Amino acid sequence: MGCYGQLDEETVKKIAEIVGGENVSMEDFNLICYTKDFYKPYPKVKPPELIVYPENTDQISGIVKLANKRLIPVTPVGGLTGLSGCAIPKYGGIVIDLRRMDRVIEVDEEDMYVTCEAGITCAKLAYELGRRGYAPPHFPASRFAATIGGSIAHCGVDGLQIVYGAIGDRVSSLKVVLPTGEILNVGGGVSGKIRKSSSSFNLKWLFIGTCGTLGIITEATLRIYPKPVESSVLVALNSVDDALRIAAEIKRRNLPIACFTVWDEVAVNQHRRMAYGSKIPPLNVLALIDIACYNSEICSLIRSEVLRICSNFGGEVCDGEAAQYISGYASDFYSALAATGKGGWGCVDVAVPLRNVGKALGKLYSILKTYSIEPLGALILKLDPMYIDFFYRVDEANREKYPVYVRAIREMLKVALELGGALSHSMGVKIDARDMIPMELGYGYEILKKIKNVLDPKNILNPGVLF
Repeated sequence: MGCYGQLDEETVKKIAEIVGGENVSMEDFNLICYTKDFYKPYPKVKPPELIVYPENTDQISGIVKLANKRLIPVTPVGGLTGLSGCAIPKYGGIVIDLRRMDRVIEVDEEDMYVTCEAGITCAKLAYELGRRGYAPPHFPASRFAATIGGSIAHCGVDGLQIVYGAIGDRVSSLKVVLPTGEILNVGGGVSGKIRKSSSSFNLKWLFIGTCGTLGIITEATLRIYPKPVESSVLVALNSVDDALRIAAEIKRRNLPIACFTVWDEVAVNQHRRMAYGSKIPPLNVLALIDIACYNSEICSLIRSEVLRICSNFGGEVCDGEAAQYISGYASDFYSALAATGKGGWGCVDVAVPLRNVGKALGKLYSILKTYSIEPLGALILKLDPMYIDFFYRVDEANREKYPVYVRAIREMLKVALELGGALSHSMGVKIDARDMIPMELGYGYEILKKIKNVLDPKNILNPGVLF
């Protein structure tokens, strides 16, 4: 791994012939932009040698065939909003930026599917569907930059996951360029719109959540739904334990909510820095329960039951400006982090069973204290399992502290495994911890490597991420 060919002038010329000379760049000011995403602390990597901006699947196929022949690594890129470093080139080579491929190909209002190119942002797709009366198929906090292709490659989650599933569950079919350049259509039957079949292996899942290591997603067909009736309940509580008791009761009752989000005391303090902070009740923890269904009376009944459960555990309902800003994936939490004005922030995203969330938080805070890293709070999300987004301060200017952050990150990820959880719920395993993947998957990791070797025997596609 890492013994790759040189990108020579002839190869650059041929790529320019495929996409047009105006759609390639070797300028330093462009190359440097692709050496980091939102993973903090960001590693120092070799900048790519060439950025390519294709406009269709055939162009990507031609580029990859050339790269495969000359043993040049290729990194597919979407919005660079990831928090794990999975979309930055580790060995230089070629970056394929898919953001020119941002078209909605079809909105099928009879069978209820949308087909789009992978480079479309989640926000643009949401707008195109919203004006037709449909809910977005994926609506993360990073939606204005995050692309559909990147979200599928990481199997991302959003505020309606409990209702509709993660984005992978909403995917019917994909068009993919393999590491050898072949174009493959996977899933969905002949039409691409048959979401469930038992004809053979469901190959689409090879490309969902594998971070662009097995193929480049160029088009996707996803199930769409009418806009639901939505409501939310924001309550202030004394402790995370109270919030988890509410979560357990909602889960036990199988109440059909859309999302469950908790901000612990440290995270709530980030909100208190904002203009609306004075509107937050003087309690330690906030919990937001989002409701989405297709009947206003049923929605009202669910809301009443949620309010009753929250009241039983001492919840104080929040209204007004605070509730407006602190609302699921429209949360102003990231703005609150930026408002502290003290360098950058990082995040580990782990999943653990509900019963172990309290233990996990205690251990995560203890690790940061050991390494003298400032904690910025935890967001606890969903219900089954519980996701923990755990934020910490990063001094980006202090490169000498990089190994310290990496050791802390690895210890925090190990906590998730010890408590029966997963290394990542939706952002991909941190590139500084990819050697920990076998600790979660066991022999399954050897199977993954064999699949990788079949599809990408030269290991040119996004090397250094999962393998």
